[in-house]
Amino acid sequence: MMTKLERIAYESRLKQEQAEKDKEEARIKAKKEADERVPITINQNYEKALLEMKKLRPFLKSLRKLPTWDELQKEEGNNPA
Repeated sequence: MMTKLERIAYESRLKQEQAEKDKEEARIKAKKEADERVPITINQNYEKALLEMKKLRPFLKSLRKLPTWDELQKEEGNNPA
């Protein structure tokens, strides 16, 4: 059985812990929002472009093997130039 004084101390401690927890959550949320508002830097754009190039690399290699439009026209004998 808790005395009235112990109960008040316990509730006070719970309120303090909850306040600290809320403050920490607010700090994390504010930091996340600040990170989202930061403009994208050139380095981030470069990294995104590198990832996209890695995804497209097999397709780009297959394009190199295909003849160009000019080569196709020369093969058919319809050279407009």
